[in-house]
This record gives sequence, C-alpha cells and structure tokens, in this order.
Amino acid sequence: MCILSIIIPFANFGRGFIFVDDNTRPHCVQLELDSPTTSYCCGHHGLLTAIVLYVWDKLTRQLQQRLHSPTTLEELGNVLQEEWERISQNFINNLVQGGPRRCLCPRIN
Repeated sequence: MCILSIIIPFANFGRGFIFVDDNTRPHCVQLELDSPTTSYCCGHHGLLTAIVLYVWDKLTRQLQQRLHSPTTLEELGNVLQEEWERISQNFINNLVQGGPRRCLCPRIN
C-alpha cells in the first residue's frame, strides 16, 4: 500500500485539507514495509526534529493530566514552562543518545 492510496481518498475535503504526519513508529514502519524504496522513519524531518516531537508528545501528555486546562495564552505559556521544568534531564539525554535507534527504520528487501 502506497501512502498516496491512504491520502487520496481523504483529499476530497477541499483546499483546506492538511495531511499531518504524526511520525509515530508503527505508522512509519508500515509505510516503510509498503514503500518500494529504502527510507527512514524520520523522513525529511531529521533526527533533531524527531527528538523535538518526542518532547512535545511528553509535554502534551503532561498537559492532559492536569486538573484544569489553561484558558488564556499567558496561562498556557506559564503551564508549558512548568511542565517543561518537570521533564527530567535524563529523559532528554535518553532521547538524544537513543535517537538514531528510534528514528531509523530500514526496510528489509
């Protein structure tokens, strides 16, 4: 299955249609297995962007666990700063050191 066969059926939603690549490993691996070429999970994003996506995912999960959602942009900024400070340096180090292992999804021919 090619990625175009996945996207095209949904593209009839109009000019505002946006395809979002969530860059999650299960989806990337499936696309890699279906793709005729060898490529990588990170695609054009690169390793640094993949690491940033993991951190944003963690921040998102932490925000969802809060009892009260922020109601203003200022409050959101403060809450994000608090949640950012709660992320351990060890978590960041593990992402950086294990980045290539998480990111590369070579296709077996």
